[in-house]
Amino acid sequence: MRRALKGLLARADIRQLPYGTVFDVVFNLFTSFGYFIDDRDNEQALAEMTRVIVPGGRLVMDHMNRRSIEKNLVAHDTREMDGSTIRQQRRIEDNRIIKEIRVDPAEGGPIELHENVRLYDPDELTALFEKNGLSDIKIFGGFNGETFTSDSLRMILVGTKF
Repeated sequence: MRRALKGLLARADIRQLPYGTVFDVVFNLFTSFGYFIDDRDNEQALAEMTRVIVPGGRLVMDHMNRRSIEKNLVAHDTREMDGSTIRQQRRIEDNRIIKEIRVDPAEGGPIELHENVRLYDPDELTALFEKNGLSDIKIFGGFNGETFTSDSLRMILVGTKF
């Protein structure tokens, strides 16, 4: 059975959320944090996510695990999907993972995409959580509550607002 997602959908700058302190939980999933080039903007985004959480509420942040990325970086790969060729090049530079993606579809011209995301150590994100009033911070290595290790693909932090 499929359930419909109900609720409010809003488009906003994450550095200036259009809400008061109203949420019991805020989810930031699939490495949706760290895209701003200036660290102050990333920190402002985290401050806003925390600001809108009620006391006793939680922030759940899913981010890539820097240690695992550094150890297992695939510098380039090519794959075929639905008649399209997808080429990806990745590199780590200045605390960021940079990915260049080129899609050559079966029909039409190429599509080029660029990703540039800040890599964080667990201690850095924990410090940012604490700086923004989050405590009882737990770090998991997966969505099923796996223990976080340097080999974990994900780094999932859960902090409670006090």
